[in-house]
Amino acid sequence: MFIYYLKRLSGVIVVIWGATIVVFFMMRLVPGDVISTILGPMAQSEQIEKLRAFYGLDKSIWEQYFIWLARILTGEWGNSIAFSEPISYLIKLKLGNTLILTGGSLAIALVIGLVVGIVSGLRPFTLVDNVLMATSVAAASIPIFWLGLILVYFFSVRLRIFPVSGISSLTGSSGVFDVLHHLVLPAITTAAIPTAVIARVTRSEIVTMLGKPHIVGIRAKGLKHNKILKHILRGITPSVVNISGLQVGYIFGWALFTEIIFKWPGIGLLLYEAIVARDIPLVQGAVLVFACLFAVINFISDTV
Repeated sequence: MFIYYLKRLSGVIVVIWGATIVVFFMMRLVPGDVISTILGPMAQSEQIEKLRAFYGLDKSIWEQYFIWLARILTGEWGNSIAFSEPISYLIKLKLGNTLILTGGSLAIALVIGLVVGIVSGLRPFTLVDNVLMATSVAAASIPIFWLGLILVYFFSVRLRIFPVSGISSLTGSSGVFDVLHHLVLPAITTAAIPTAVIARVTRSEIVTMLGKPHIVGIRAKGLKHNKILKHILRGITPSVVNISGLQVGYIFGWALFTEIIFKWPGIGLLLYEAIVARDIPLVQGAVLVFACLFAVINFISDTV
């Protein structure tokens, strides 16, 4: 077991290291000069040369990479061009909001996915099963940005039940309930595909369990429905836990797009704003943090 965990952990380290290489060289392919972007068009040649030396841009490409990697590992991420704040501070500030969205989406996916899957699985090939499965397929088939816009149109613009964007109200209370009120639509949007996946896997596992000899036997003995359900749920738990764990990484990935749609102030929106502003240091930092978190989340879900 220790060897298995060690192999998985080494895989995470390799993925993160690969992410640093991709992020570094991807930014080098962006048109324009990074130093000119940082200092602006009025910068003098002495300032440009000094900053180029600071970032190691007067050295070979691989020397530049290892200098940059050393700065990343020691926490010297530099300042954001667009926000004039330390990049590490901005990421810490926004990361909590992304985790709130991810946690809310996971809770919705688990609750609705399990309920739909259990109801469908216990009534296979009935009208209820067909309707629920068709609905889950439809929800999973809609592109996430379209689903987000549809929810905003009906529940924010037309019905005015939920806010259009943001994490808190501009006026009034910005407490827990206000955040939860803003969280509903982004979390539902992010959870749509994982909910459908969990529902379909749960339903499939229950249908399989209903055909197992020991379940057929206890049903023939006239055991109470609750006790039969307990046996079934015990049997499907490993598969459902495994597929639910895999969805955590996908939820984290989809959350980045949801943040842009709903202006949710997390890592995804920060990354989008950095790209628009051509804030290359911030783009590097945000992408690297996302890649690291994605790798760690997948490691945890694979090993738990």
